[in-house]
Amino acid sequence: MRTSLEEREPSGGPRHRTVRPSDAAAIGELMLAAYRGTVDDEGETLGDAVAEVDRVLAGSYGPFLFVASFVVERGGPGTGLVGASLAALWESRPLLLYLVVRPEMKRRGVGTYMLTRTGNALLAAGHPELDLFVTEANRPAVNLYRKLGFRVIERVEGPAGA
Repeated sequence: MRTSLEEREPSGGPRHRTVRPSDAAAIGELMLAAYRGTVDDEGETLGDAVAEVDRVLAGSYGPFLFVASFVVERGGPGTGLVGASLAALWESRPLLLYLVVRPEMKRRGVGTYMLTRTGNALLAAGHPELDLFVTEANRPAVNLYRKLGFRVIERVEGPAGA
């Protein structure tokens, strides 16, 4: 999916900060919680999730965009993460690699808030569009992205049986 970016005023919203390399373990735990029991759950372990975050931060999917990647902490520093948005430059285009929200915090505006922050940061850095991949069966995510102006530009088939 893709959207043309435009400056948006985030509605209220939780306190956020940019992602730091030291956040890898906390983001991995958040990802595991966010995906567990969903269509995107592939039975990963905490170690798998942390290793994936380490790959993202190290630039395995393109240069990681710290300036456009955010976390939201529950109640302040050191109290646990409730959401994260992770973006990179993939084939010279901004790509939202992950937008994850703790299950008990879904449908409270955290994802919209973080995606708005990510979009604004990318726009300020001179990027007019943002791409992402999403599993079509993940209806809540697809609905959120459509609400925020994303449109399908290409369908990619997964491996047979996936």
